[in-house]
Amino acid sequence: MSHTFGASAYAGRVYRALAFKSANTLWCCIGGQTGWVDDSHPPEPDLTMTTIVEPIVYVKADFTTLCVWSEVSADVEVGGNHYTYASDEDAMDMYARFLYAQFTLDGTIVGIPTGTFRQVGVFSGLTPASGHAEDSWLSPSNVDDPGILQYISNRRPVVFSESEVRQERIIIEFK
Repeated sequence: MSHTFGASAYAGRVYRALAFKSANTLWCCIGGQTGWVDDSHPPEPDLTMTTIVEPIVYVKADFTTLCVWSEVSADVEVGGNHYTYASDEDAMDMYARFLYAQFTLDGTIVGIPTGTFRQVGVFSGLTPASGHAEDSWLSPSNVDDPGILQYISNRRPVVFSESEVRQERIIIEFK
């Protein structure tokens, strides 16, 4: 007897993406301060990880939206791919099953932790320590629970310095 398997319909994927976007605040964490075996060739991310090793700082998302992949230059480029933004109202019609999130790491903010990092993670459900619920960035000591790791990237060493403002941009596809 042969069995066939179905596939997740685009409408269901968009529904899950919209529900996730509406229900979550995303936080980006940079970390991984210890070198890889070969820093010029980072290992593939371990998809069973639940946290970032040696976190430096957590930064709240500046901007999140659903989007669709585009063959031509569009609203944003992430990882060499182009994406066009989709409003929540147009998401179903556009089959917008990708979530774009942007995070600004601003080293010019007094007190923000800086350093060399090799990992970038994005978390949902982060619980700030008491008195830090409204903060836009958190040192690891001000995080009671990082929440659920939704995205992880291993990198070559990147220096985040006190005079630098850098952006991390990620795409999460809902399947």
